[in-house]
Amino acid sequence: MPLSGAPDTSSSTAVDRRRILFVDDDALILRGISRSLRSAEPSWEILLCEDPAKALALLERERVDVVVSDLNMKELDGAALLGDVQAKHPEIVRVVLSAMVDSQLVFRTVPIAHQFVTKPFEVADLRARLRSALELGKLLQDTALRALVAGNNTLPVVPRTFSELCSLVTDPKANVADMAAVVERDPALSAELVRLVSSAFFGLPRQIHGVRGAIAYLGVEMLKALVLGVEVVRAFGPEDCPPGFDLEEIQAHSLLVARAARRLATGTRFTDDAFTAGILHDIGQLVLASRAPARFAEALALSESHGVPLEDAEREILGTTHARVGAYLLGLWGVKESLVNAVLLHHDAEAGAEFGVASIVAEAESQCRAPATASGDRPRSTPASGTAKAGTSRPALARTGGSR
Repeated sequence: MPLSGAPDTSSSTAVDRRRILFVDDDALILRGISRSLRSAEPSWEILLCEDPAKALALLERERVDVVVSDLNMKELDGAALLGDVQAKHPEIVRVVLSAMVDSQLVFRTVPIAHQFVTKPFEVADLRARLRSALELGKLLQDTALRALVAGNNTLPVVPRTFSELCSLVTDPKANVADMAAVVERDPALSAELVRLVSSAFFGLPRQIHGVRGAIAYLGVEMLKALVLGVEVVRAFGPEDCPPGFDLEEIQAHSLLVARAARRLATGTRFTDDAFTAGILHDIGQLVLASRAPARFAEALALSESHGVPLEDAEREILGTTHARVGAYLLGLWGVKESLVNAVLLHHDAEAGAEFGVASIVAEAESQCRAPATASGDRPRSTPASGTAKAGTSRPALARTGGSR
């Protein structure tokens, strides 16, 4: 995935030779993978292991960037193996490579694995996914930051929204449209659905356009099982929020930007993706608020007290921005490039270089930082010096700063 933007400013240096560990108790499969990838990607170091216990021991001794594990192994299934990797080495990218097996076993991988690739697979597709995952390191070079983002797949959701969705999935009269109306207004729920259909957790991966398409693809019963049985989101009330952060405000702002992006994209092929990217554009704030609350609160306070754009305060306190964090997470999940870049560039003048989802979302975010919109909705509050007028050009936005 050719991600836009320069590498982050963290202190770690990039390592040229990337290391990928494949774990499968079928030696023939491992040899086939080795032959295909070693010749096609000479800069990668391919490590092979038939024994999951030996794989875990290897990880204690050596640095690995990606672990790709079969799911249905005799000694230790892939879900348990990747669970150990997640707990002990959260910065490592975790991929399941397996034929479809028992659905309950697959369900166990959803909170753990970043991506799911089915057997049989096209080597070119696997290479592309691994190459994209490795290239994400340019966004977050610091190991601690990568661990923060990659460590788990759970996102915070407004309790009222989560309760409403739980009621819907148990209502026999509820349909796809009813559920989509709830899901598509919440960044966390939207992100999780996009993630599941971007990979092959419950069928062949598909490029679904929009949340409604994702729900229709998964089906009502699958959505019910995910909401009630798998911890992909968790209710995050006001008492959980760091000082200065309001999850309901983020939800409202994200929906406002999504609607503005859809209006801007009217008449183009980008309508659905623009709306989805608008909902997701601040997903990095959810990650920071729920996983690094003290430092994120410090960045929020610095932005407010000094009247500087939040992204500048984040660089000062965290060494990165919520845009990079959000793009990194979505990239780990195999979400398509146009959405990842839109999240990455939503405060960036570079987004306007070429018309597409990224430029649409950047302009929509700019418009929604104005004092009011044509629909009468109120935007999220921002420091005065970081506020831009509707219609401001992207270079001007770069000078005036950005909002949360």
